[in-house]
Amino acid sequence: MPLRRLTNTMVGVSLASVVLILFIFSQTRSATTASQHIMLPSQIQSAAASTSSSDITERSPPANSLQVFEETLRTIKRKNPLYPPASTMKVKFCNASLDFKARPFVEDKPVLYIVTPTYSRREQYIEILRLSHTLLHVDNVIWVIAEDSEKCSPLLEDMLGRFGIPFAHMASPMPGLYKKEKYKPRGVASRRAGYDWVLKNHPLLFAGDRVEGVVFFADDDNTYDLEIFEELRKTRRISVFPVGFVGAKGSPGVSSPIVDLNTGKVIGFSDSWFAHRLFPVDMAGFGLNVGFAMTRPNASMPFWAGYEEDVFLQSLGISLDDLEPLASNCTRILVWHTQTVKQKSPKVKLTKNTDTSLKGLVSDVVYKGQAILDEKTKNELKTCMNAEKCGEYSNLK
Repeated sequence: MPLRRLTNTMVGVSLASVVLILFIFSQTRSATTASQHIMLPSQIQSAAASTSSSDITERSPPANSLQVFEETLRTIKRKNPLYPPASTMKVKFCNASLDFKARPFVEDKPVLYIVTPTYSRREQYIEILRLSHTLLHVDNVIWVIAEDSEKCSPLLEDMLGRFGIPFAHMASPMPGLYKKEKYKPRGVASRRAGYDWVLKNHPLLFAGDRVEGVVFFADDDNTYDLEIFEELRKTRRISVFPVGFVGAKGSPGVSSPIVDLNTGKVIGFSDSWFAHRLFPVDMAGFGLNVGFAMTRPNASMPFWAGYEEDVFLQSLGISLDDLEPLASNCTRILVWHTQTVKQKSPKVKLTKNTDTSLKGLVSDVVYKGQAILDEKTKNELKTCMNAEKCGEYSNLK
């Protein structure tokens, strides 16, 4: 992946100094490949201009594809807006290192942008450390970390400097008008900041090289099978897959799309909380192709606890047909929400839709000890089919 070389006058300058200069004067970053090439500010400008309509086949959502999203915006009445005034949003860029030190850049392999919201707490160090040791095993990762804070943590800056993983570090606090809500939309400001950074910088980092990129929202307290990252590279628009909940009390502990195994198409969802969502998926249950995302520049995540994923996906102007099931047609769990508490494995049964992906998924849940298969239990795995938006809206106050 050849990036343009530095001019001869800059050859003698250390790589770290060059990167620092670029950050100060251009506030844009360039990826460093195994051959350590960097783009100059003037080259970055021409690279942005080179991202033409020929690079992206679809420039806007299809006609009428945003009707459901527009209806959601019209019908939802909350005290605070789903999208706050721009004046209340703060983003502070702190630091970045885009050298592929820990693992050399691999040609012809999509880049994974791992967007992680985080905040200062007792266990933050341990959980960031754990996630970093997962990412150290993954090729072509750029870790985009955004803190729910007015400024970046020195502790986190030190950690990121030691890992050798390419990263961008920023801070974006929750707007004050949401801090008094009973169910606070935690991590939304951070995810929005990281997502915007990716869309702005991907065409600059890899100008002229047509490198594919995939965005994945990865919380620092989750557990990831390394296979999920290779699965994510298959994403052409929006990929979806099951998510396990180890600490889920009284539920089967899984959120997943339902796939028709004959067609390989998503036809519904299984989740313990539908709440009138069109796309009842978990934040860790989907990936987004950067090129596709760039054709939806107005898509945005709302400040509405529990509905961040659903309304964000609606804002992309998509339907069930656009969803690309991964993890063996959504029959395997490769990412989990984990908690440091012990819960008994709940009982579960499946008597409906047994000819879909749910049968294999339940087998996987039981095999991994997250639930006990019991035909006598009343705890039937919940389903919602054909985008019916099952259940009633919740958290409207």
